[in-house]
Amino acid sequence: MLTRRWRVDLEKCIDASPLVIQRHDVNGAVSSTWAIVGSHSSQLVCVDVQDNGREIWRVTLDDRIEASAALSVKHGLVYVGTYAGRLYALELQSGDTRWTFRAKETIKSSALVIDYRKLVVFGAYDGNLYGLDAATGHKQWAIDLQGSIFSTPLYCGWSEQLFAATTRGNIEAFQFISSTGDDVEEQWKLQLPAPVFAGLNADPESKILVAGCADGGLYGVSMNSGNIKWRLPTEKPIFSSPCVYRTGSAVVGSHDGMLRKVNSHSGKLVWSTNLHGAVFASPTVFRLNDTTGEPLVCCVTTTAGHLYFCDESTGYIIYQTCDPSGKASTEPDNSEIGPLFGSPVLIDNWCLLGTRTNFFYGFELKETFPDGN
Repeated sequence: MLTRRWRVDLEKCIDASPLVIQRHDVNGAVSSTWAIVGSHSSQLVCVDVQDNGREIWRVTLDDRIEASAALSVKHGLVYVGTYAGRLYALELQSGDTRWTFRAKETIKSSALVIDYRKLVVFGAYDGNLYGLDAATGHKQWAIDLQGSIFSTPLYCGWSEQLFAATTRGNIEAFQFISSTGDDVEEQWKLQLPAPVFAGLNADPESKILVAGCADGGLYGVSMNSGNIKWRLPTEKPIFSSPCVYRTGSAVVGSHDGMLRKVNSHSGKLVWSTNLHGAVFASPTVFRLNDTTGEPLVCCVTTTAGHLYFCDESTGYIIYQTCDPSGKASTEPDNSEIGPLFGSPVLIDNWCLLGTRTNFFYGFELKETFPDGN
């Protein structure tokens, strides 16, 4: 199912997930696919996925990079933070620095871009949630959440709400006061019993915010009131950001080694699958091709170094890889690609993945599984 086509050395481990940018021609066909990812070497690289991982540009920033990059389509800028507390805005085409903004402490949270508000939002370990002008880096506002921010903020356009969470366990909801994004006001605050490291997600139909917590609980929270509607317990902390891929359906990993599908309306467990290794990254749900009716597949990585593909309807493990050549294995042993903390990105016939063995991999994804399903 997977064949390694290329790899790029970033010289130190990669915890970030790749940012993928596609361009289309006048007929709508894909003309190019670029991927951008950073590493603990302080390097950020942009490669051409379809051209054997050819390097477009590479820059060295001022410190380690753990956060994934974010893109402003409107401004053609890529945003990424570093351990030194600096947020960079880089030109997509060249990697040249357009501007930087300095927070008071480390940035591990990925930035959130709200293009129509001309805003880039990010959290830092100084406890502040920052809102900057996306084009200039000018600070529009900063809110002290009284806890370090690791979780990437979430913006829901249908409700005009901004959500953020901290390592002190508080989740806060904000609404924009003006159409420009110049200021926000707090709507509600919820205190959970342990830190929140996982990114937040939302189910628009039920207006439920889904949050993983270090107490091992997956929480369903009313987006309107901040009241807890349900809690699904797991055996160990949740660092994996839940993936809400359609209304009523979410998948999430836990450090207990289980992948779970949950009814995001009710919190009811649909299925659970033992992956024999802690899940730090967010699962991804996709179809093998764009044909309507094709079965959905859930792809997820573990810190034991495995990449799993599971049937979305049952949780059955269809395929797993345990080395960079794509060789399949059903044994829960260590992988040559090392511990995996970043989320895989599946696009067209590619699976893109950064590893703690310093390499960024491009795997070709076949449309059929080894057993013919």
